[in-house]
Amino acid sequence: WEVAGGSCKGAWEGVQAELSVYPRRELWDGVEDLEEYRARREEDEKALREVADLCANDDNENWLGLRKGATLEPHVLEAVKGGWREAMRIGPVLEEEAWGVVTVVEGVSSIREKGADESLPPPPVETGGYFTSQLALCIRLASLTRPFRVVESHVKCSFQSSLSSLGPVYSTVAGRRGRVIKEDMLEGTDVISVVCSVPVKETKGMTGEILDRSSGSASSPTMEFLCWTKIDEDPFWVPSTEEERELYGEGLLSGDASTGMGSVARDIVRSVRRSKGLVVREDKLVDGADKQRNMSRK
Repeated sequence: WEVAGGSCKGAWEGVQAELSVYPRRELWDGVEDLEEYRARREEDEKALREVADLCANDDNENWLGLRKGATLEPHVLEAVKGGWREAMRIGPVLEEEAWGVVTVVEGVSSIREKGADESLPPPPVETGGYFTSQLALCIRLASLTRPFRVVESHVKCSFQSSLSSLGPVYSTVAGRRGRVIKEDMLEGTDVISVVCSVPVKETKGMTGEILDRSSGSASSPTMEFLCWTKIDEDPFWVPSTEEERELYGEGLLSGDASTGMGSVARDIVRSVRRSKGLVVREDKLVDGADKQRNMSRK
């Protein structure tokens, strides 16, 4: 395998493939209506068609294209689509569905055996399950070289609180990375109706904390799914320049090179991978790790 700058070249069992992966822009950023979204989508599709022929897409805004001038046999193209669907269904980091990824296939060809007659045409490309899995691996490796962002789900929490308990309740919401969407005071009372957005990951134990900190003057929140939100943090970021090292500290040389500072995206990646039984590389600093402890009975 050879990976560089979002492009990947791979070879397996007499087949070699080359492809490129690009992140798409967020189509919903700054969009106020459906017509603007459709216009932005058509603009992106037109830009892709200038360099490649659109072969397939899915509901998660992932597109597959074939580079202009490249040709594939029908059975090879179907196998490429199968590998692309597998790569988009199982992402390279969290094993979740990928969003907003453009994959452009540069070409797929067969490899001549050593000592073969150059005058003869190359053998046909043989496809199958191994071809599909290797092509999916090729796409996953190329995706890791591009900017990676985590998307998390948010719920809408609605509850009522008295004016005197509003401060502790708001501090609870802010401590769980929530934000207040709307607040209305009921006419003739000191009760305020609050609607806020909170990540699903942070909702565990939230009801009990609100009731405890408000001394029972706040009602139990009702929750319903609201939206998906992108966390604009790179989970793999480490200090590289001299100014960043002075500000954040020196990166560790082993593991995931964590600097010890808080990173929401990195925490989500670790927790999801740990819950799925995947490999999680993290550094643990132990005070006095070289000391020996003897457990003896007397």
